[in-house]
Amino acid sequence: ELAKPPAERKRVRPELYRPVRVGTPTRFRLRFAKTGAVALLGHLDLIRELPRVIRRAGIKTAYTEGFHPKPDMSFGPALSLGVASLDEYADVKLLDAPSAEELTALLEAHTSGGLHFLGAEKLEQQDKGVAAVISAARYLLALPESVVRERGGVAFLERAAAEFMAKSELTVRRNIDGLGKKVDVRRFVRSVQLAGPGAQAELGSAGLIGDLIALEAIVELGPTGSAKAAEVVEAVLGAGFPHKAVRVALLAGQHSPLDIASLRGTQKVVEAALAPA
Repeated sequence: ELAKPPAERKRVRPELYRPVRVGTPTRFRLRFAKTGAVALLGHLDLIRELPRVIRRAGIKTAYTEGFHPKPDMSFGPALSLGVASLDEYADVKLLDAPSAEELTALLEAHTSGGLHFLGAEKLEQQDKGVAAVISAARYLLALPESVVRERGGVAFLERAAAEFMAKSELTVRRNIDGLGKKVDVRRFVRSVQLAGPGAQAELGSAGLIGDLIALEAIVELGPTGSAKAAEVVEAVLGAGFPHKAVRVALLAGQHSPLDIASLRGTQKVVEAALAPA
């Protein structure tokens, strides 16, 4: 077998070429923001970029098993291209990892372009993965004040939001590779209303400035699907309404996905309720 060319040996026995990593993997949940130029990265591009940042920070990543080893990590729900986020998460397995605080600092020091690391928490074996704990997202839908004023101002937004919430169903067309699919947006939206006074600061953190009025929408995320921010705007305000969306928070029930202690407590309560008497 050694007589075979290296490329042929790698194809036949890929496990021999797995990156060598010594040590027991430790799982961490990373919290990061995705703004500026990084908001234009697709989900697959982000999956490739995060391991690069980890390598630049001098941290060793654990790899998956199988014929195509790759960094062992999982991500929260994908964002539509161009939508900025202030609150994203990824679970990663690392080797010889530093403390959560040092890990956050190292990653932040070796990133650029709008990808900012905001926190990290160590996970235990029993902790559910990030995709399993996230249940909803909070969006800010930034609207040009001039366009809103032409339609009737704040009263128009309040009326449109109330009419949308009063409906039991409201579908829009989602185009996927040229094919149409109906999405019941109302099914996924828990609430939509005028955003509070802190919205301008959150929009500014995402790089959006100017004369803007924001709607706040809480949208469910789960195994049965979800609605995109653009689809919420279309369902509430009509097709073609100009806007910019920011995902300002991902929610794990009543908690943050980074609040591991509270999530463990919630999981224990659920398990106790399901346990046979």
